[in-house]
Amino acid sequence: MQILRRTLLLLIAAVLAYSCADENESPRYTGEIQFSFNPNATIKPGGRTAVDFPDGSYLIVTIQSASGTPVLTRERVDLVRVGDEYIGEPLALPEGNFRLTDFWVVSPTRVLLYAAPKEGAPLAGLVDDPLPQTFSISKDQLSNVGVQVIDVTDSSPQDFGYVSFELDVIRKFQISVFTTGEGGLTLSSATATLLNGIDTLQLEALEAKVNTFVFTENPDDSVTLAVTKPGYTRYARKFTFNQLKEELNGDPLTVVLSPAVTFVALHDVTNALDFSIRVTGPSGQITIDWGDGTSGIYDLDTDDAQEHDYAHSGKYFVSITGDLTNVTDFYSFYGGGPMVDHIDVSQLTEMVDIRIGLTVSPLSIDLTKNKKLTGLMLIGNNMGEILIAPDNILQFISIDGPNNFTTASLDAFVNTLYQSVVETGRTEGYISLYAIWYETENNNMVGPPSEEALTKLRSLRDDYGWAISPNP
Repeated sequence: MQILRRTLLLLIAAVLAYSCADENESPRYTGEIQFSFNPNATIKPGGRTAVDFPDGSYLIVTIQSASGTPVLTRERVDLVRVGDEYIGEPLALPEGNFRLTDFWVVSPTRVLLYAAPKEGAPLAGLVDDPLPQTFSISKDQLSNVGVQVIDVTDSSPQDFGYVSFELDVIRKFQISVFTTGEGGLTLSSATATLLNGIDTLQLEALEAKVNTFVFTENPDDSVTLAVTKPGYTRYARKFTFNQLKEELNGDPLTVVLSPAVTFVALHDVTNALDFSIRVTGPSGQITIDWGDGTSGIYDLDTDDAQEHDYAHSGKYFVSITGDLTNVTDFYSFYGGGPMVDHIDVSQLTEMVDIRIGLTVSPLSIDLTKNKKLTGLMLIGNNMGEILIAPDNILQFISIDGPNNFTTASLDAFVNTLYQSVVETGRTEGYISLYAIWYETENNNMVGPPSEEALTKLRSLRDDYGWAISPNP
């Protein structure tokens, strides 16, 4: 565990250095900046005395790069009193030149007390160095910038050069996502969802870097953060923003996702059926995280379905882990297991048969990692693309409609299948392509296939003894 933690810390440090660098620049080492001011030396046109300056006050600062790129926006900085002077907690920044563009002093009750005026503002002449103030960061060095502030009493934001004194502090934390695989830990993209029960509060796309998550909810409310990525386990944890901020202490939240079979379950409580799939094999167990905060452990060596009763209608990210290399069959039929958005079965490398039919399905399925498949039945669903490996060994195929195949997507499937049959010489296979699965009296095909694909289907029939329905 210590080794994993040390590895994550090293990776995060490297990513932080890279993320803070300007585009097209190399990663840079970091230093620190702290801001200070003396309330006894502040200019008080409104008459406030220094004794009114309350303990527990804090700064709100905005920092840009020398080129004007935002680096920290309305960042809250705690204050420490040293004699008559107040000093902000140090902020880590990469090497380089920066500009301080906003500087406010706020009371614990969120009352604005002081502000630094901006250049050209009516009150700018009262200070020696109005904003923006420039400063530099050097490797492993702590820099200090002294700021002169003015009492805001009886003054308008425009007097300081601001449009408004909006005190909604931007609450945020950093988050990075890693996936595990044969090559170890890899920084990855993912989707982050902030939930209150089943209600989605925020939905954010995370990139393969250290991301900044802007938290817009009440900092004392308990919420759930879910991080999902197709093909990997679902991460979920409950917290309040204030608890999380204290726990992280400025470090990024690190999420590690492990490989899994995943899909998005679609449930309608008005449907009398429980959500039902059947994942089987000769031995072993699987764990299914149903995406609603519940999970179950199931034996593979049974004909019983894995069923779940969702309490509410909606979409649920389902992940399956366990003895995945023991799984030989995957089944979802007759409307019991509707799935949308995606399905990822790449971890089922020993699967020999997959059947999804007469139900809602994703538009596409990637079976290029399932090279031991011999049986494929995807009928009467939403499929419009099936990707198979060039070295597939498929023998029995039914992809009857109605579905969403186009001529191009069907031709691609037929071409890959045909090339693999030619290379292996396997005979007496079967492929069914009826436009409507139950209308077997006519010759309408899904797609329909182009004349080139029809030629290959005829070759499968005439040269390799395959049965093709309807007969081309």
